[in-house]
Amino acid sequence: MPSGEDALLVSFRRFYPGFDPRSFWLPLLSKVMQREVQISPQRKADVVISSVFESRREMWKRRVLTRISSPQPPQHPQRMWQEQKLIWVTGENVRPPAKGFDMTISFDLDPYGGSNTYFPLIYQELDWSDCGVSRTAESINPRTGLRRMNASRCMEGRQESVGGRPGFVCAFVGNPEPVRMRAIDELRRFGNVDVFGSAVGRPVGSKLEIAQNYKFMLAFENDIYPGYVTEKPLEAYVSGCIPLWRGIDSQNLLNPASLLNAANFCDLATFAETVYRLSLNSYQLNEMVSAALFNGVPSLDPLM
Repeated sequence: MPSGEDALLVSFRRFYPGFDPRSFWLPLLSKVMQREVQISPQRKADVVISSVFESRREMWKRRVLTRISSPQPPQHPQRMWQEQKLIWVTGENVRPPAKGFDMTISFDLDPYGGSNTYFPLIYQELDWSDCGVSRTAESINPRTGLRRMNASRCMEGRQESVGGRPGFVCAFVGNPEPVRMRAIDELRRFGNVDVFGSAVGRPVGSKLEIAQNYKFMLAFENDIYPGYVTEKPLEAYVSGCIPLWRGIDSQNLLNPASLLNAANFCDLATFAETVYRLSLNSYQLNEMVSAALFNGVPSLDPLM
């Protein structure tokens, strides 16, 4: 049964712990639909938006079923009434389901006949208030303590210097992905690499307080996949550091003059040596700092 005309009712399922739809999705939907949007139970919602994270109950059930039978495919939400819309969205490097949803939002560049929209996670972490998508909270990411970059002014670059910063490289690691950890070892041949995060038992409350003392921040993606561009290079950039990124930016979102992409080097040893040589060149460091992170002004139009 559809909702009344006063508000669009939306249900969110299988998002990560601490997910707050008010930080991006509710303002976006309100802007698109030109009406109030409210969170609702799934059975009453006009729109059900699902992601890829299992609840503890779902994880327990899957493990039990796996022990007693063949592995079970992930369970998608069932349409409660004919006009209810189902949307699948992920910020992870996971392929969209082939069936069961009216729309998918992912890192896949293929529109799959119009059902899929490419939306890089890095865009979700921007401040879109100038575009009419205003968050309920201040434009500070509560998870990192970093100020969100304003999307309409992101081409202005940064007016600061990193040449005088005492630290060499910092890294915030929640996932000890092997290539990331090998890069840390290679960089340590040339200077101190200070590692923080849950993976090393050094959780931090504010990345900014730490990162502002370093020239570089390691910002490798968890996976290599065309178009898979998350918040990692953005976090390094807004910390004032030069991002040491590793990814495939097949849509040319990022300005190569503002970062070093390890994927462009023949091996991690050459990459680490290049970072070290760059750290000795204050002029080149400041040239990179003054460059804009993006090649053009980001837009929400395709997603809208």
